[in-house]
Amino acid sequence: MTVQPIPGGRAPLGGRTSAALKGVRLGACASVIGLIAAAIWQRRAHRWGVFVLEDREGAIGKWWDHVVEAWPFFFLCALALALVCGLVWWRLRRSGRLPRPGTVLRIVIVVGLLIPLGVALTLAGRWWQVLNQYGVNIGYLLNLAVAALALGVALISEAIIRRRPRTATLSGPRLVAAGVTVVAFAASALVPPQVLSPVQSRTIAAPSNVPQLPERVTGTLEWSREVSPYVDVAAGASGPLLMTGEGLEGLDPVDGSTLWSYRRTGAQFMGVGEDSDPRVITSPDRRYALISIWYPRTSYADDGRIIVILETTTGRVVAERETLTANLEDGVVQVTDSVALIGREGVSLSDGSTLWRLPDPPMRRFSGTKAPHTLVVDQQCDEQSGTCSLTLADDADPTSTRRLSNVVVDPADDRIPGYGDDVVTLAQGWTVRRASPGGPDSPLEAISLDAAGTADEAQGVVALGTYGGPDRATSGARIALRPVIPERAPGAEDGSSPPAPAPVAVFDPATRSLTEVSVGQDWDTSLHRPSWPTPDTGVPRWSIPDNGAPDDLGAGYLELGRVDGSSGVPISPPGALLGKNDTAHNPFAVAAPGIVVVGVEVSTDFEKIRGGHDQDRSRTILYGVG
Repeated sequence: MTVQPIPGGRAPLGGRTSAALKGVRLGACASVIGLIAAAIWQRRAHRWGVFVLEDREGAIGKWWDHVVEAWPFFFLCALALALVCGLVWWRLRRSGRLPRPGTVLRIVIVVGLLIPLGVALTLAGRWWQVLNQYGVNIGYLLNLAVAALALGVALISEAIIRRRPRTATLSGPRLVAAGVTVVAFAASALVPPQVLSPVQSRTIAAPSNVPQLPERVTGTLEWSREVSPYVDVAAGASGPLLMTGEGLEGLDPVDGSTLWSYRRTGAQFMGVGEDSDPRVITSPDRRYALISIWYPRTSYADDGRIIVILETTTGRVVAERETLTANLEDGVVQVTDSVALIGREGVSLSDGSTLWRLPDPPMRRFSGTKAPHTLVVDQQCDEQSGTCSLTLADDADPTSTRRLSNVVVDPADDRIPGYGDDVVTLAQGWTVRRASPGGPDSPLEAISLDAAGTADEAQGVVALGTYGGPDRATSGARIALRPVIPERAPGAEDGSSPPAPAPVAVFDPATRSLTEVSVGQDWDTSLHRPSWPTPDTGVPRWSIPDNGAPDDLGAGYLELGRVDGSSGVPISPPGALLGKNDTAHNPFAVAAPGIVVVGVEVSTDFEKIRGGHDQDRSRTILYGVG
């Protein structure tokens, strides 16, 4: 076959070359459509700086009301416009009504190439920035970047074909080229997140023997560990869980070594739910843990979070879910034994699948560990009486709700319940309510959330007696109870309230027993960390030896008090922990299977050492006590 030259001196493309270019064009166009669809699917139910695809009724509509003034929206519009223009151009060319390329058309082609390539570089740069600095893969940004690149390739192929007409069509090379192009762009969107993943995860096999929670503390120091930066400690199913600035670790209760780990380079861990919430929460049976990773907004939309669900015995990642920080419904993260409520979705803890979706978003941001089978979906509080009414839902059927009234809040809590804070004290799925409506002197009773409002409610109620209410700050696995707080301080002329009194009793939901306690005369009213780790131990504190000066903190030692107020369990040797310019604060104690973890934060004031303005260096010393 003889190839005839065309006017202008440009020879037509060969058959194979023409077919290959047409295949590249076809594959690139298919990749654009597929990648944009994948990006929309990834963000299908969240405000991501583009638009809302799913409203509160669960239907797509009125999306223009939710358009956010943000560059991802305009970039997506530019991609869609360029794609439409390309299709129109292709149609005109097929019909023979498109003129030969002239100066204006060349300018249009150049601009049409620069826009997609500029979009691709900008989106890819933003994707890399968030991945590198915050450890979060924003998949839809990379998908849109590759889609823009594919659109540029499609336009380049079309320009070459338009200016160098084909001589014949060969279907074989065209299909091969289209397939190779689709695979190349798909790999460009899928491979980089895997190769450049910020996650370093180490898992183990599930242990055959799991230790039990300790019932008493003998004072034997099993191990110690210094952590910086320290974030949080919780109890897993087979040992302690340690959250540091790098990630979550499962510790061996015997020697404190790391059994499994989940680390994420550059990640910023925040409270699960609200920023003030614990950095790690566990299911009531302690088999699963949830952590939250923050990353900055990619536009004027809300900042984002990733909720990671892990098995506490093996370190296996069950699922990752993306939410937003400012949306009311997305601020809700609760966990039962089998379901995690993240926003409005019930996520299975065993495989990460979505089990159900709440018809209406929760009215308050209740986050944390709730009950083995019950979620809290609403709260109505009366500031005058200091009680709340909770709306509870079954985690297997969230449409089945029931009410729990007269729940008592911490009488020393300075937050206003009516403003929607999660002020209710919960421990192992139990809370405290008034036995009957009344004033502060009304008797209290403990009640199980799983039993509340059911036919078996009486089986889940324990009478407590007359107390002022729970001490929410120090209640962990047990509920500490304060005495009745008088309305006026003794002898106070201005009617001011006295300092919050120390707890006088502790309720243990595991044994349904009430124990009277005493914390001694040196009760720290600022204590806001978990206490009461075992039935025989109470509040951790920094103590000064009897022969030491009251203000000589360096001669002191960490101590875990006994519930009866007697001499506590010494954790660190006197004078061995603090240096001359060190300060100890925020002691805490957490019981985990096989061990009790007692910790204290120690900060060093470098300004006193160097005479400069350096910030304090803070570290946390952890002790494993048997």
